[in-house]
Amino acid sequence: MGIKRFFLPLAVTALICMILLGIGSQKSGFHVDEIYTFGLSNHPYSESDSIRISLADGVPYNGEEIWQDYTGVRKSGRFDYANVFENQAHDVHPPLYYLLIHTISSMFPKLPVLWVGLLLNIPLACVVFWQMVWIAHKIGMKKRGAVLFSMFYVLGAGFVDYAVVFFRMYALLSVMVNALVMVFLKFPAEEKGNFRYYITLGFILLGGMMTQYYFLIYAFFLCVVYLVYLVVFRNWKKIILSILTAMAAIGTGILIFPASLDQIFGGYRGREAIENARVGELGSHLWNYLGQMSRGIFGGFFPAVLFVLLCLVIVYVRKKEYDRNALRSNLQWWCLMVLPVCLYVVVIAKIAPYQTLRYVIAVMAPLYLAMFNSMVYLVPSRGKKYVLLLAAVFLVCGYRQGLENLYLGDRDKISQVEAHSDAQGIYLYKEDWKILSDYPFLRYMDNIIFWGQDDWQEKISVDYNCDTMIVYVTNCEELNQKEVLSQLMAGNKMNSCKKIFQSGYTTAYYLQRTGYDG
Repeated sequence: MGIKRFFLPLAVTALICMILLGIGSQKSGFHVDEIYTFGLSNHPYSESDSIRISLADGVPYNGEEIWQDYTGVRKSGRFDYANVFENQAHDVHPPLYYLLIHTISSMFPKLPVLWVGLLLNIPLACVVFWQMVWIAHKIGMKKRGAVLFSMFYVLGAGFVDYAVVFFRMYALLSVMVNALVMVFLKFPAEEKGNFRYYITLGFILLGGMMTQYYFLIYAFFLCVVYLVYLVVFRNWKKIILSILTAMAAIGTGILIFPASLDQIFGGYRGREAIENARVGELGSHLWNYLGQMSRGIFGGFFPAVLFVLLCLVIVYVRKKEYDRNALRSNLQWWCLMVLPVCLYVVVIAKIAPYQTLRYVIAVMAPLYLAMFNSMVYLVPSRGKKYVLLLAAVFLVCGYRQGLENLYLGDRDKISQVEAHSDAQGIYLYKEDWKILSDYPFLRYMDNIIFWGQDDWQEKISVDYNCDTMIVYVTNCEELNQKEVLSQLMAGNKMNSCKKIFQSGYTTAYYLQRTGYDG
C-alpha cells in the first residue's frame, strides 16, 4: 500500500507532464506579451531603453542578437532580482512570475525561452491538478473521480492554451486562487481560527497580490462569502483577525513593491479599468466571456450543462427528502466555490481591456469542480459514469478549434524568413513598441535596418546594394504600402515583389531583382 500511494501519484504527475510537454513543444510563435515576459524578466533596465530595446534608425542589426539581448539573461545579470523589480515598476504587473522566470533563466542561461516557459508553467499546472484533487475530495467526490475530473480540466484546451503554453502569470495565478479556496475549505467558518489559518491566509493573499492584481478582485468576493458564513456562526474573533490578516498581507505587498499602488490606481491599465467601470460595456462583453468559457472549458456545451444540471436539481428535489445538515453543508461549499467566480467574471467583463479567456481561466477550476461534483451527487449511482464520460467529451471537443497560443501558423512564416535569411531586411514602423511582436521573425534575419515614420520619405529610396530584400511595412493609414514598395524597388533596381505574410502590426514582402547575375 505504501508503494502504491507513492508511485501512483508520481505516475499520474509524470503522465500529465509528458502530455503537456508534448503539446507545449509544438509552440512555434509568441504573443507580444510573452516576449515582454522574458524581456521584463531578463533585460537590464535603463533610462534610455526603459522596458524595451531602443533600436537606432539606420543601424544594421542581427536579428538573433536582438532576440537574445532582449529575452535572454546576460552573464553579468544572472540572479539580478533588483532589475526585475525595476522593470516591473515601469510596467503594469506585479513581479512574482517574472522573478520565477528570471530564476530559471539565470540557472540555465542558454536554455531557449520556449523551454524556460514550459519549465515553469508545467510544474505549476501539476500543482493546480493536485490542488483540484484535494478540493474535489474535500467537497465529497471519490478519489478516482477527483483525479479524473481534475486531469480532464488541466489537460483541457482552455487551461492548456491560456495557462500552460501562454507564457504569462495565469498558471501561477491559478495556484493562488485554488490555494485560497483550499484555506477556506480546510478551516470552516464554524471553527475557531488558529495560527496555521491566519499565516496561510496571509501568505496566499500576499502571493496572489504579487502575481496579478485581478487576484484582489476574486479574493475580495471569496472573502466576503466566507465572512458571511463567519457572521452566521457568530465567529466574531475570527472575523476581526481575518480582516487584520488581509490588511497586513496587502500592506506587506505594498511595502515589498511600492509601485503597486500607482499601477492599480494611477497606471494606464489602472486608469483604463476605472474608466471601463464607469462607462464600459457589460452585456456584450459578458456574453463574449461566457462563449469563450463554454468553448475552452466545457467543449462548447456550457448552456446544455446548465440546463441538465437545473433539470437534475428539480428532479432530485421532487423525489428525495433532504438531510438538512447535509444540504446546508453542500450549499455552503457550493456558494463558496461558485458565487465568487460568477461575480469576478461580471467585474472582469466590465473593466478588462480585452475579452480573452486568459483573464478568467485562473478562477475556473472551482466552478468546474462544483458543477461536476453537483452532477455526480444528483444523478443515480448507475449514471455517475456518464458524467465522467461527459467531462471526457468536453476535453476532446475543446480542441476542435486548436490552441491559439501555440501559434502553429507562424511555422510557415518563419520558414519563409529562414529561406531568405541573407536578404537585406528593412523595417518601416510608426510605433517602436510594436516591433516586439515581430522579434520571433526578425531573429532569423542576418541584417535588418529600422526606419521610423520621420525617415520614411527620405530613406525608402536608398540603394542598399542588394539583390533581395525582406521589407516589413507597418499597417497604418499614414503609410501607403504600394507607394513605399515601388520606391524601394526603383531605388534598388528590383522588379519582383510578393507578399509573404502578415503579422499583427506589419506586412512582410519579399523583393527580388530577377535575372541578377551578380
